[in-house]
Amino acid sequence: MHYAWVAAKIEICLRKQILSYKHHEAVAPLSPAEQKNWLAKAVANGWSVRELRAAIKRCAEIFLTEIKTSDNRTRLEVGISKERSSRVEKLAAVPAEVFEAKMAEVR
Repeated sequence: MHYAWVAAKIEICLRKQILSYKHHEAVAPLSPAEQKNWLAKAVANGWSVRELRAAIKRCAEIFLTEIKTSDNRTRLEVGISKERSSRVEKLAAVPAEVFEAKMAEVR
């Protein structure tokens, strides 16, 4: 990506001196609120650029859609990516006792 594009996309007040240009490049396509959130998480967790991109990608697999109903109420619908959907379907096919046994091993 072009330096000028990244600089134009991220407000000066959101930039973190402790993070690299590549960190800022990773969040440049996002909204300012999301940029602020992800840059703060990167600082707090000491994430590398690779870790930041992976976290953003994981989050992008789950999304919310806000829908206004006819009675002027707001309803949220949760969606997941096709990739995440196939993993959920596989997990749902696991018998409950097998799932519980595996969870007990992890604890």
